[in-house]
Amino acid sequence: MSMKKVFLLAVTLCVMLWPSVAASKPQVPPCPNDSVVLALRSEIESLNGRLNTMSGVVEDAMDSVRLMKDTIVMLHDWQVKLNAQLDSMKQESLATADSISRLREELQHEREARAEMISEELAQMEQVLMRVRGDSAMLRQQMDKCLTDLCKARLWIYYIPKNAEVLELAKSIDRDRRTPEEKTELEQCLTSLEQYETLYNEVEGVIREAQDDVRRNQPLGNSYRMKYEQKIKDTQYYKSGGHEKRRIAFLDYMIEGFLQELRMHLARESADFYHLYKY
Repeated sequence: MSMKKVFLLAVTLCVMLWPSVAASKPQVPPCPNDSVVLALRSEIESLNGRLNTMSGVVEDAMDSVRLMKDTIVMLHDWQVKLNAQLDSMKQESLATADSISRLREELQHEREARAEMISEELAQMEQVLMRVRGDSAMLRQQMDKCLTDLCKARLWIYYIPKNAEVLELAKSIDRDRRTPEEKTELEQCLTSLEQYETLYNEVEGVIREAQDDVRRNQPLGNSYRMKYEQKIKDTQYYKSGGHEKRRIAFLDYMIEGFLQELRMHLARESADFYHLYKY
């Protein structure tokens, strides 16, 4: 190619490329005035303030995040400790459950052993109670017999106020254990003992009257004897036939002694009945 053609080609390329080169070349901005500069500065300061505010908010948020992280770590530690305590409590609970189970078994065995022992003791006590009941019944019979004998014995001696005490004791005698004959005998004995004081005082009164009679020391005939024989026969005890049935032995002794002394008085100058009522 000739130099002319090369030159023309270069010029043509420059013409074609110039608009794009011109377009890509940076434009120099116009020089701002003072008001624009002030406005830009104010905007920049406002943005800096907002940026500082945002920085504070971000810092607070970061502190909260760090606090939450610390709290999470602390809660995690607590959870680990609680889990350990729960595991320990579970182990202790299992051990306690085993202990309770063993205690229940021991208590069951102890209860069964004690129940068996108590049952044996109750059986023994029942046997003892049966013996005691038998002994008590025997003792009761013996006591009733002693009281009956005491009542009879009181009718063989002179009357004393303690007969009333004996009578009260005798009323407790168990009549259900006695035969009909024994019951009849006991009732007669108690009746005689109950009437003893009244009957004794009446018989003794007749004998004292005869002792105090002035004719006792004089030779007397049948009038003295007949008077007091009749008086003694008029006593309640004599008229009821008590002397014949021998209900009160001591009154029988007094009446028989009194009548005998009266009969003997016919052969003597005086009669003495003092020994019949002074004991």
